[in-house]
Amino acid sequence: MAQGSVCLNGVSLTVAELSADSFAVALISHTLQNSNLTTMNPGAAVNVEYDVLGKYVLRKSGSSKISEKWLHEQGY
Repeated sequence: MAQGSVCLNGVSLTVAELSADSFAVALISHTLQNSNLTTMNPGAAVNVEYDVLGKYVLRKSGSSKISEKWLHEQGY
């Protein structure tokens, strides 16, 4: 199961699925009714913020693999 969070246009969401080049989130009715996400079209520009684990993955992806031991050493 994918874990982590992403913020799209200021809306904090939990990652539901993760692949090599994309991710999916599950939206609840309240979020859809109280955000601008329903007005967006595929390919629209979006502001994306991601959690600190995503930043570690980005930083470490070229040098070495992130392991459970490494994450534990970082406090996770």
